[in-house]
Amino acid sequence: MEATRACTKLQLLLMSEEEDPGEVQVEIQDQPSAQAQASDDYFHSYSDLSVHELMLRDQPRLTAYSDCIEKNAHLFQSKVVLDVGCGTGILSLFAARAGARKVYAVEASEMHKKAETLIKENGYSDTIEIIHDVVENVKLPEKVDVIISEWMGFYLLHESMLASVIDARERLLKEGGIVIPSTGKIYICPVAMEHFRKQHVDYWKAYHGFDFSSIGDEIMTAKMSTPFVEQISSSELLSRPQEFTNIDFNKVETAELVSLTGDFSFEVERTAQMAGFAFWFDCDFTLESSFPIILDTSPSSEPTHWKQTTVFLGVFADVQKGEQVEVKVTMQQDDMNPRHYSISIQS
Repeated sequence: MEATRACTKLQLLLMSEEEDPGEVQVEIQDQPSAQAQASDDYFHSYSDLSVHELMLRDQPRLTAYSDCIEKNAHLFQSKVVLDVGCGTGILSLFAARAGARKVYAVEASEMHKKAETLIKENGYSDTIEIIHDVVENVKLPEKVDVIISEWMGFYLLHESMLASVIDARERLLKEGGIVIPSTGKIYICPVAMEHFRKQHVDYWKAYHGFDFSSIGDEIMTAKMSTPFVEQISSSELLSRPQEFTNIDFNKVETAELVSLTGDFSFEVERTAQMAGFAFWFDCDFTLESSFPIILDTSPSSEPTHWKQTTVFLGVFADVQKGEQVEVKVTMQQDDMNPRHYSISIQS
């Protein structure tokens, strides 16, 4: 069986030698685009205030950063801080309030104007300096003690802003300085997506007394041809989640992020139909705090704007309790648009 479904930005390829769902390989690829245009579009998207409203209302996100800075205030007092991608400036304000001597807040989008206004309105203009540029172009009069940034995308690496943080770390951070957050892990788990199936398959089987399954099939096929970013219930998990990768942001190099691969064996915990695999992440903000400070985006945690990313197989495969599901997973940075990754799952 071989089928190709295309959409505006992503393409799903289902390939196998036989009709057996166990032999399905799913590959999600970004369509090629010019790097310069992709970069312009990326920064333009962050000029939209509604994007920042979504993040500002994300309490787990804000709590992780505020708790980290408050519980580690001694690491900020009289120190120099660099905020990479400051957005509205909220993290810079946290750092300044904790006693930072100087905060360099770098923002490439037009949101820098709003950040400057908010910083002035809150009385921190003498401490926080807004720099309107990409951090790769920034030169500072001094090295910084702390780099803080909210760079994480869906499944952690989408948008690839970590590369900008690494660039700043290598050029602008003092020896022995710290990067916040300090580490991050990506997790993977097979999922049933039963709620999704009820909404997009079963719903059409008895539509006002008629069978509209053929329309439902087309709708479902379209929805399953792209990654599904949505909050899912922990009841959808069919096995114990496993760690796909663990990244130390104080040490990782950009070359290590080009391609990430892992082999996994999941023991199915209940008989069901497997729809695909869900990805999520957590980040460690503990530093020297006396208790752990973890931003967790798993299905069992308080919802965040990152939700979870489900990669569909394109089929609902029958699995039995106790069965082993073995897959090879690869995340590959797109050549033309490195802000995106191709995700392939092969049994």
